[in-house]
Amino acid sequence: MSAMVPRRFLLAVGFLGAGVGAASAQSGRFAVLPFGKFQLSARLVDTRSGQIVQVVSNDDPRRQDRAALDAIVQQGAERLASEDARAGLDPTQGR
Repeated sequence: MSAMVPRRFLLAVGFLGAGVGAASAQSGRFAVLPFGKFQLSARLVDTRSGQIVQVVSNDDPRRQDRAALDAIVQQGAERLASEDARAGLDPTQGR
């Protein structure tokens, strides 16, 4: 992970996700950069423990062109969904 996430933030994400019966929650950021570039970062959080399960980003400059935004977001979503399954976190099932 490129930056530390405050523990209270992770606990809040976990608390909110658990409050609606979710096994996992996602948080992240999107930043527009000069010259048609962007940065995307997303975290998958286990609502039971408040722990980050997976982080996906496009830190590689070759994956920051806004012309490929749809494909890059799709790849990130697929990586988070596959990690959800590996961790046993079924986002469609409440607790």
